[in-house]
Amino acid sequence: MLTHYYQANTPALCSNINNWDTSQITTMFELFKNKTTFNCDISGWDVSNVTNMRSMFSGASAFNQDISRWDVCSVNGFSNFSTNLTNTYKPDFNSLNCD
Repeated sequence: MLTHYYQANTPALCSNINNWDTSQITTMFELFKNKTTFNCDISGWDVSNVTNMRSMFSGASAFNQDISRWDVCSVNGFSNFSTNLTNTYKPDFNSLNCD
């Protein structure tokens, strides 16, 4: 659903994307895959109900926002989460203590 919204890294998109209510979303599979210009601040997203983040930023080469504070304890799929990213801030979600 969100994938269809993203068209370009426009000022209008970036000005409000961090305030989107993402609290009920369960999959972000390939959300920004190959969106090479995407670099909006989405650090405020509530991703606590997301279970699938596979390939979410794969190929999104411009993205370098800090998402290390995301609650990703419900995620069971991170494969290819940030494949081929060169500029990306890559949080170490594997070291989280979600017990």
